[in-house]
Amino acid sequence: DGSLYKASKEKLSENGYRINVLNLSDPKHSEKYNPLRYINSDEDIKALVTCILKNTNSEKNEDLLFENAESSLLQAVFFYMTRHCEIKKRTLREAYNLCTAALDRREEFDALFEALRKSAAFDPTVKCHDDFRNLPEQTAVSVCMAATCCLKDFDVEPEADISSENGINLNHIADTKTAVFLTGFKTSVKQSVLIPIFCMQAFRVLMHHAEYDFVHCVLPEHVTVLLDELPNIGFIPELCRYIST
Repeated sequence: DGSLYKASKEKLSENGYRINVLNLSDPKHSEKYNPLRYINSDEDIKALVTCILKNTNSEKNEDLLFENAESSLLQAVFFYMTRHCEIKKRTLREAYNLCTAALDRREEFDALFEALRKSAAFDPTVKCHDDFRNLPEQTAVSVCMAATCCLKDFDVEPEADISSENGINLNHIADTKTAVFLTGFKTSVKQSVLIPIFCMQAFRVLMHHAEYDFVHCVLPEHVTVLLDELPNIGFIPELCRYIST
């Protein structure tokens, strides 16, 4: 509800902390956060897709084929965007548009991947698309509909879309005194999937930053994580491993 932020922001500022606020209930006054800016490897894409599916599917999916197909479609979309699109088009809203194209404008969507096949046949973008298109027609339609539903919250105007840009630099939140508050997800369901994605990516980015950029894997600033609303945050992939590390 933002009470922790209200109670501590002045004291933190007095002690030299830079403050970032990701507020789902007030997007116009929230910092922006674009998960696609933190994709640096194939594993990052797989982790992002897993986090989205686990936090947006309303019921547990017992159909492994369907689950894998949905993952293949989203991976194809994210691989395409992060490897072959200009930076300004790498947004979750654009990912929603591509999933919609896969459903409503199949030939146009498939043409993007066929063009890549001619110049980069072994690109994982092409493989993921092939895995998706090898499905029976009716199953493929259902997968497109499910993937589109996963991203429907990002089909909004830029000012209402927290993920339209990136204002919180995860790479540097442990380089200087920084406090990041995640709030508003108890009163606003829209785009709430960004909260578990943010937590997951923050752990991944900071672990990579410490391991490869600093001697003895020690970050300049100690990182403290307060997850007082953990049951309401959603599913964070590999949370136990991140905490133990």
